[in-house]
Amino acid sequence: MKGHGLQQTPGIAPQRREDIESGVTMKSKGPFGTRKRRNRRCSLPLNVLLGTLGVFIFFVAIGSMKKSRENGLGGGRAKVDTGQPTLFTYRIVEEYDHDPNAFTQGFEILKRCDRSGKECKTSFIESTGLNRKSTVREVDIETGEVVRSKHLAAEDFGEGITRLGDTLYQLTWQSPKILEYDVDNFDNQKMRKTSLKDGWGITNDGTSLIIGDSSHVLYFVNPSTMKTERSIPVTDDGASVTWVNELEWVDGLIYANIWQRECIAQIEPTTGNVVGWVDLSGITHKLMGDMRAAGNGGHHIDVLNGIAWDDGEGKLYITGKLWPKVYQIELRPMYVDSKSIDVKKMTAQVRERCILPPGTTL
Repeated sequence: MKGHGLQQTPGIAPQRREDIESGVTMKSKGPFGTRKRRNRRCSLPLNVLLGTLGVFIFFVAIGSMKKSRENGLGGGRAKVDTGQPTLFTYRIVEEYDHDPNAFTQGFEILKRCDRSGKECKTSFIESTGLNRKSTVREVDIETGEVVRSKHLAAEDFGEGITRLGDTLYQLTWQSPKILEYDVDNFDNQKMRKTSLKDGWGITNDGTSLIIGDSSHVLYFVNPSTMKTERSIPVTDDGASVTWVNELEWVDGLIYANIWQRECIAQIEPTTGNVVGWVDLSGITHKLMGDMRAAGNGGHHIDVLNGIAWDDGEGKLYITGKLWPKVYQIELRPMYVDSKSIDVKKMTAQVRERCILPPGTTL
């Protein structure tokens, strides 16, 4: 939600807590078999056998890590060809404190290294909204403390933020204005303008800025000229997916929050097709329950909005507007064997939860 009051996410049935905590259990069969040999003795030295076994275990581990990533555990998408978007649930891996007064509009990992490249620090870069309260800030992941911050001008309502090279780009709501900062110095700021009338989410593919304006269209903008070079409509099975909000580039896909929905769309950047849905049903319900248990049930939270991907560590983080928590989550496919379930029915149910009806307004 933008500047017209704060609302809870409507119409979403929460998952059972045990489903959220457990996700999907996947079983695998080990690669080892047994064979009996009679009257034979091993002629190889023990150190050779142990070395060979060590190399084998190493490559098995590397293969398992790659398979995990491809299956969407921690980010990405499953390689299940059903002709439908891949469906994910989630598991909470870690919880971190977050400023409960931060109206999160943009959320991204910031990794800075010294000249040698050996010493690196990872933190969050965050853009917060609301007139007269908007900021750009760096946040310590472990503690949630604001490391540095700069307030925007009173008339600017902060929106999405992304880093491309050594520059941060921050959008503003209902405005073509885009603010540029030196990644190491928020005071080194420039104001640019795009051809868009509104700014919601922003990410980049390493070359172009990818910007949403609340509609079902994403725009690829040249960061040097601020001109739109191409655009893609975001669709799922031909239906427009509107109110695309905070954006993040994850393993070659665009991840997008959908305003007022506990969902993340995985968008193919060439076509705009939604190739996967992350169903986060129940995440707000869990947060509110934890707040009540901590004696903080009176704090008013707003919608899920904020995706940060640590590519180096393979970690995916989410948060929301006025949320006192950041969650590191792991994505789990909703199903493994498409032959044992009604995939079309399950997909229809997820679409109903994730796509806002045509004509929805602020």
